[in-house]
This record gives sequence, C-alpha cells and structure tokens, in this order.
Amino acid sequence: MIYLSHNALRVFEKVTHRRVCLRNFIFALNYSSLRNNYAYYEDPVEFYAQRENVVSWTSKISGLVRKNQPNEAVGLFKKMLWNEKRPNYVTVLSVIRAVGALEWEDTLLVVHALGIKMGFESEVSVLTALLGCYSVYDMGIVWKLFHQIPSKDVVSWSAMVSACVRNGQYSEALRFFRDMQRHGVQPNHVTIES
Repeated sequence: MIYLSHNALRVFEKVTHRRVCLRNFIFALNYSSLRNNYAYYEDPVEFYAQRENVVSWTSKISGLVRKNQPNEAVGLFKKMLWNEKRPNYVTVLSVIRAVGALEWEDTLLVVHALGIKMGFESEVSVLTALLGCYSVYDMGIVWKLFHQIPSKDVVSWSAMVSACVRNGQYSEALRFFRDMQRHGVQPNHVTIES
C-alpha cells in the first residue's frame, strides 16, 4: 500500500503544481491508509467535512439528506451555524429538503427566513424546494413562491402541478399543465405522474 501511495504521489506531482491540492491529496492518502488497508478513502464526504469550509459542511449535510437522515442533517446545519460558517444556497436547499422530510413547519419558516436574509430568494432550486414543502401546509404561500420564481423550469412547473394535485385542486393542476406548455416548457414523466 505504501508503495502505491508513493507512486500515486509522484504521478500527481508531475501532473499538477498546485501546492494546496498536493497538500490535500497527501493528507487524503495518508489518512485513508491509516484508516483502513484499502488504497482509497471509503467516505470522502467525511474527510472533507473535517476541512470545515462551506463545501465540506454542505457535502456532509447533503449526504445525510440523501441517506435519509434528515434529523442529523438539521443538527449538523445547526453546528455549522454555531461555528459561524456561512451557508451557500446549496446548503440551504439541502436543509429545506431535510426539514420537509421531517415535516417541521416552524423550522421550515426559520430556514425560509434565513434563505431570504442570505439573498437566496431568487434561486429557482431553493424556491422550488420551498414550494414543495409548503404545499403540505399553506397553498397561499405556494402560490406566492411560484410567482416569485424568475425563470420557471420543468421542475418548478412540475412542483406546482404536484402541489395542486396534493391539495385536491385538480382544475388548477390542469391549468398549470397547460400554462407550462404555453410557456414552451415540455412536461417530463414527473409532471405526467403528478
């Protein structure tokens, strides 16, 4: 294993001259070699979370959401804020998905307010995620969010159709479906299944 690590290091040094990347690469190789007997690191998200920058925090939070561990994702987000790390819109998007999975309406309001305060109120993906979460609680907010989306894509239109169906507003869902096509957005399988 050590021989492989040294060869990989030599190849990497020849390919790039960036000292920061080299230092991170060396650390990753050494750490993975110490952790187990394999030539790779089993959980790169865990490794980068130790670096404590917004990308590593976001990677870990997103990973927890993908692994269906929303409670842990929200807890890690709180820790991120406690450590005075500024989230980006991808971080907020992941937390919105976590809070939506937990169905914590009050926490959703707080995360929504944070997103506005941080300037993410025009991010299509953030607004679409909020739209999906609020559709369980308040269609009035859903309508406002939808009209706030600057450039609606197939995902935002599909989310609105789905929200209408979820709340028994079938004629509105059909209207949105037609409006979507009139705006030149082609429905996908998600839109049709809604």
